[in-house]
Formats: sequence, C-alpha cells, structure tokens
Amino acid sequence: MGITVVDSVKGKELIATHKGDTSFVVLDVRTLAEREIRCIEGSEHIDVHNFDFADRLNSLDRSKTYLIHCKVGGRAMSAAELMVDMGFEKLMVVKGSLFV
Repeated sequence: MGITVVDSVKGKELIATHKGDTSFVVLDVRTLAEREIRCIEGSEHIDVHNFDFADRLNSLDRSKTYLIHCKVGGRAMSAAELMVDMGFEKLMVVKGSLFV
C-alpha cells in the first residue's frame, strides 16, 4: 500500500471511524512539548527527534495501519518514508494539523 497522504479533515474522520480499532494506530511524531499542549486520546507518541526514534519504530507491529501526524506534515512524511524502508506497508500521513 505504501504512503497515502490525507488532509486534516480526512484524518479526523479516520480517527473517528476507527475508534476502538486495535489494528489502526494514530502515531504522533511531534516533540513532547508539542504533545503536552494537546494530543489525541489513545495515540502512540514517538518523537521524531529522539535518538531512539528508529528503534522505537522498529518495535511497532507492521501488520497495523498507521495514521502519522505532526504539526504540518513534514516530520510525519519523514517518519513514514523511514517506516516504508523498515517494511511497513499501511501508512497514512496527515498533511496539516489535526488541531485546527
């Protein structure tokens, strides 16, 4: 499947549609400071700037679908590209903010 880019409206719809779905993961790659201001309940957090970022990604279940978000989309896309290289297949990147 690779990487699918969705806008923030579609991202919010996907989160609502998949609430309680354990095969769907919202992955927040923002900094801890950004996350402390506001976050999506139940989302997984791995700061793209942390030294262990790749190791933490590597521990994720590759069979799941990931909706990856940051503040505007750049860090989320970088994370998704790395995840593709690591063998993840079901990735969606939110272009824009989920908090507008």
